[in-house]
Amino acid sequence: MSERSLARLARAEKTASDARLRMSETLDEIQEKLSPSNILIEATRAFHEKRAEVQSQVMTSLLSRPVLATAILSGLGWALRKKPGLAALLNLFLRGSATSSPSAHSTASRPQRPRRRRANAPEETA
Repeated sequence: MSERSLARLARAEKTASDARLRMSETLDEIQEKLSPSNILIEATRAFHEKRAEVQSQVMTSLLSRPVLATAILSGLGWALRKKPGLAALLNLFLRGSATSSPSAHSTASRPQRPRRRRANAPEETA
């Protein structure tokens, strides 16, 4: 091979090596963005932003129409009385961001009640 061909070959190898490096870095960035933890963080952030926006719109609407607000809240109260599962869903939606920290709802911070043994349960032997 001539020296010219060897120089072109070396440049081509260097270009290919640089392209492989850029592709590897791009794939690493994509894997980081698509990791389950980052997807969950982004979904949580979007949910909180949208929830705040919807809460603001609902409050503005309710305050501008007090009769409608009374009717809606009465119906909501009736529905919550009939279906307790709705109360948990509503609590999740209305809970403010100040109280949504994991430590506020952790079971570890709650005092543990002692377990009661059943009266007819057999005694445990050591």
